[in-house]
Amino acid sequence: MKLFKKVAFLLAAFMVLANPIACAAEAVEAEVTEVQEELYSNWAIPALNDATKTGIDYLLGDENLKAQITAEQLKQLTDNLKTKIDGEKLAADKSNKSIEIVGEVNTRENVLNAIFNIVSKYDTNAPKGEGVVEYLVEKGVLLGDENGQRLEDVATVEEAIILADRALTKLFKEKGVAAKGLFWKVENKGNTVYMLGSIHLANSTLYPIRQEVIDAFESSDELFLEVVMDNPEGIAYLQSKQLYEEGKTLKDDIGEELFAGLAEIFTQIGLDEESLGQLKPWAVYLSLASLSAQVQGETEGPTTQITGQHGIDMHFLDKANDMDMHVDELESYQFQADLFDNVPVETYIELFQQTIDNIAKAAENPEAFAEESKEAAEAFPKMLKAWKDGDRKAMAEILASASDDPLNQVIFGQRDKNMADGIEKLLNSDEKKTYFVIVGAGHLAPENSATGYLTEKGFKVENLNIN
Repeated sequence: MKLFKKVAFLLAAFMVLANPIACAAEAVEAEVTEVQEELYSNWAIPALNDATKTGIDYLLGDENLKAQITAEQLKQLTDNLKTKIDGEKLAADKSNKSIEIVGEVNTRENVLNAIFNIVSKYDTNAPKGEGVVEYLVEKGVLLGDENGQRLEDVATVEEAIILADRALTKLFKEKGVAAKGLFWKVENKGNTVYMLGSIHLANSTLYPIRQEVIDAFESSDELFLEVVMDNPEGIAYLQSKQLYEEGKTLKDDIGEELFAGLAEIFTQIGLDEESLGQLKPWAVYLSLASLSAQVQGETEGPTTQITGQHGIDMHFLDKANDMDMHVDELESYQFQADLFDNVPVETYIELFQQTIDNIAKAAENPEAFAEESKEAAEAFPKMLKAWKDGDRKAMAEILASASDDPLNQVIFGQRDKNMADGIEKLLNSDEKKTYFVIVGAGHLAPENSATGYLTEKGFKVENLNIN
């Protein structure tokens, strides 16, 4: 039982907190998506990316967003908005009356009225009838002066999505329910380094993010990540490194019986035995960890599935690219791939065997297994909640569950010290710049992580979290 918990926690920690390797393929896919100009306008891409992160565009994002919005699509959008707000259990002002929708339901004015009818219930200062447009202009939901508001025009899908997302973001930030993140600040020699702990695979529960984090990012000169995830050369190296050279297979390393057990798992998700056999143990482990995160994070509705595109580092990489901000890395895909490639195969064999044994236990007695594995199954959702709440201690406690495992020293250990050294170089730079550093939350939240090493080096690390 103890070993099972350790494996489950390691799967979550490895994939969600410490390693963005699995996001590589999604980074390439994102580049392809951005050139599909016929589906949406170039000007809208940054705002639509934000809306995808919050989940406001649920069931709408894959359609022609330049088209005029239909009544059915507007209802879906307002349902998404209401569901997202309801998830925060905000106190509603029942005295606020809804604005009557008159005429064509899909005009820009009526889209605004529909959005207002939802968000105004949570604002005691909202107008009780007249002044809806002025209110939404003041809130920053509707931009431009009277000449540019085009209230009588029919709204496009992309316009409606963006308006709804702005309203949601404004409301969440005013009510203090925007995700707080795990956030630190260090200053030295005229340089400022903001450090944000990332969850590399996430969903829409982590969005929108509090304004203090956004302001710090937008004031920064450079973004530093563990790896630059949309680097084609790094991705190519990663993809080649995870495959065996001709003449050797996974079966040779882990044995026929264990390979057969893994093959049974992977054939159910569309990976045949021949393809599985080409993967090295660490690449297989990555796939298992990704599956674990997705299963633990399964949701319906605007709370989206777990993806790399919803990862915190990918979110800010998108923003940096939109702003033409310089992006650099503390590590590299080559470093990370080599690191995990050098882990003894015996370590992975133990983890694979335990995974297969637990699947057998679950099949034999599902109810008993679900009960005994409940704590481990909740690890990933707890990580998401700790990040959203800005609860450093809770995150550190979750990570401590796997702290005595040998693989943990590979995931963290020396890497934390290396990251602290890299951040120290930024702090000692003569550039007098502001840097925004994003690494896995596991490298920052525990006291014996990169933040602790920076403190030992004599830097004053300002904790901007709730604890």
